[in-house]
Amino acid sequence: MINTAQGNRISPQVIRLPLPRLCNCPRSALRQPLPFLPLFDPRGYPGDGVQCRSRHGFEAYNETVLAMHSRNRFLVLTLLVGAACSRAPVVDLRALHKGAAAGDSAAMAQLTTLASKGDATAQAHLGLLYASGEGVAKDAGLAFSWYRKAAEQGDIAGQSNLGNLYAEGQGVPKDTEQAMLWWKRAAERGDKNAQYNLGLAYNIGEWVPKDPMQAVIWWRKAADQGDMDAQYELGVLYQKGEGVPKDLVLAYMWENLAAAQGEEEARKLRNALERSMTLEQVGEAQKFSRNWKPATSGSAPLVARTQSSEGQGDRP
Repeated sequence: MINTAQGNRISPQVIRLPLPRLCNCPRSALRQPLPFLPLFDPRGYPGDGVQCRSRHGFEAYNETVLAMHSRNRFLVLTLLVGAACSRAPVVDLRALHKGAAAGDSAAMAQLTTLASKGDATAQAHLGLLYASGEGVAKDAGLAFSWYRKAAEQGDIAGQSNLGNLYAEGQGVPKDTEQAMLWWKRAAERGDKNAQYNLGLAYNIGEWVPKDPMQAVIWWRKAADQGDMDAQYELGVLYQKGEGVPKDLVLAYMWENLAAAQGEEEARKLRNALERSMTLEQVGEAQKFSRNWKPATSGSAPLVARTQSSEGQGDRP
């Protein structure tokens, strides 16, 4: 079975708890279909320094802007924006989390207030605090409750960590189907921790049918983002030729990248691979390692997958 204890590194059994994303205010949420005169989201976004006093005020403003001729738009802006919005200080959720974890009751109270008002990122932060027991009594039930609220609003870290609780049976009866469901939702949106966990599940083949190709797909996505554990596991699969054509050059490259981040088992496997490779192969693998750059979440893999013969598999 998949357990959550540290075990043999060659088959890691770690269900990891990623930190919630800290961005609470995407600028893309401020829609700007009209030149010089934006339409505002009624919730406001602290990161832009704009906060709503009145949903009705924003709605009236938006509807009026769309109805007015261009020559009157600046008059509308003057009349309505002042009534609808006010400048507000940015809420630093990172600082609140740090303070709450250190036992600052005021920070915890402010974070709880934001979460209670529906802030998904604050909810994910609270979930993490209760899951870890930092600054508060550890409470898996409350961790589950806050993660669930965040996940249902689409918070990626909330979704990933909710999957972890279902996987471990903490705060909720163990449910591997729900774990896989929430991990997949987070993984499809670029969360490397969920991607790693999906790869682990498919590689072990206990909760779902064993499928090395699926393991490769999800571990590659995480490895492309620089995840050390996924890089190590991907190298092992290339060495064995499981889920991908056997390719010692790519096996060496991924182990080399993981070793550079401090993975000791990756260093050992890289050195073992080197003894069975030609100087030309080692040079090629080292060149790939030097040229490799991490992808951002959701971007295309930097190493394209192709079908080829042994030793000439997926190459950058």
